[in-house]
Amino acid sequence: MTATAPQEAPAAVLEVSAGRMEAQAAALLAADPTLHLVDLTAVGGASPDPRFRAVYQLRSAAGNRTRLTAAGTGELPGLAHVWPAADWPEREMAGRFGMHIGGREDLRPLFSASQAMVPGEMPPARPEGEVPIHDPAQATPFRLDLGARLRGSRIETAEARPGRLHSGFERLAEGRTWAQLPVLAESLNEQSPFTPGLAAVLAVEALLGITPPARCTWVRMLLAEISRVGAHCAWLANLVGPDSALWGQALTARESAARFLAASSGSRWATGTQRIGGIAADVPAGARRLLADLGGAVDRLRSDALRSTVDHRHWRRRFSGAGVLDAAEALGAGATGPVARAAGIDLDVRRTDPYLAYGEVRFGVPTADSGDVVDRTRVRLEEMGESLSIARQCVTGAPGGPTLAHETPRPTERYTEPAELIDHFGRWMDGHGYRPGRPDIYLPIESADGELAFYLVSDGTGGPARVHLRSPSLYHFRLLPALLAGLGYDQAPQVVASLNVIASEMDR
Repeated sequence: MTATAPQEAPAAVLEVSAGRMEAQAAALLAADPTLHLVDLTAVGGASPDPRFRAVYQLRSAAGNRTRLTAAGTGELPGLAHVWPAADWPEREMAGRFGMHIGGREDLRPLFSASQAMVPGEMPPARPEGEVPIHDPAQATPFRLDLGARLRGSRIETAEARPGRLHSGFERLAEGRTWAQLPVLAESLNEQSPFTPGLAAVLAVEALLGITPPARCTWVRMLLAEISRVGAHCAWLANLVGPDSALWGQALTARESAARFLAASSGSRWATGTQRIGGIAADVPAGARRLLADLGGAVDRLRSDALRSTVDHRHWRRRFSGAGVLDAAEALGAGATGPVARAAGIDLDVRRTDPYLAYGEVRFGVPTADSGDVVDRTRVRLEEMGESLSIARQCVTGAPGGPTLAHETPRPTERYTEPAELIDHFGRWMDGHGYRPGRPDIYLPIESADGELAFYLVSDGTGGPARVHLRSPSLYHFRLLPALLAGLGYDQAPQVVASLNVIASEMDR
């Protein structure tokens, strides 16, 4: 069994002028009405050169991808009326790059400095008459800026404002080296730090054309699925927070996932293990026993969670039909992952654009059709079982051999040979390091919440010229005003929890 280099999701590539974008979009939709926008960002536009490239990542309902690039000098036609998912990215491009979006002269900046939280202080004051809808995460209840205006006990209107945490990831990443990018990316998701780090290292390896050892590929897949289980346990704890017994059980199961990750990598969340060309982790000794312990905890958790939520008539009556998102709306809004699959969209990056060794393992992709809180809960609970199945196949199917392409000490470790110091200079010192041979890449993976992707642009130096993160949370957060309108205020926390928005992941 041999490893293959990480590959960009295969896509048809089209390039047009900015002025022809609207006509090109109409032609593409005439050929395939299911074609929807997955992501949109811009490159360039800095003074003194006003030229830019707007990069549209499109995908059909069958999973076929198209990459559409529009070049111009500062003006782009607004396409939110064609692809609703373009709404927030267009606002971001207008604010960050100073681009003029035709037909959208009233655009407000997507990320505002006035929303920033000051350490040790309460969040900024809300507009008069607006009440907060708190993030259901019990440890961090003020991450999301989500407010509502009520009529009695019902939500009349709601507003979602991203950017409260101001993580500044993209700006920070553009000042780092390729080798530093995966470590920096791990700060984006407190539920599953391994996942954005994995997405980053796969994108960098694909850009550089580096093939990791075959065993590394399987170990990465194993840790990705254990991390997915841990993330779903954290999601469930947020969803059922008022049920203290089930909340505690979810966190106990998450501890079992953390023990497995620690046994494999030395870190409870497998952070700091990614290397370009390998991973500083392995299938742990006693992996079968650790998986059996995790599987038992998760099976009990899923059984009890189903009994307390989906199969409980009072809970089901309360949340059946709450926060409904149908398939057409989900596609148009750029929804992915469990949120889209609960609406009947049978898409999973692990299957449509296989990476790692997902093409060599068997797993199901749970779907539903109501698109409400109940179905989103059902889909995530079923996915936990599928992830455990993949993890078991990784333990039994991982080939022998190293997990690192070359055994190089970490920068903080002591070197004992001159060759090790020379290797350190070549990889880590300013002005040295990796030099990509291609200009850019878009590489997606399937996170616990949907399609997580990095779009990396290289200028041939030792670090990225542009880093863009495709966050599923950014697109899902935009859905909340429509999903919450008309619901009872007491229902809002569970609707928010069912989307599992990760605030730091969607900030820039």
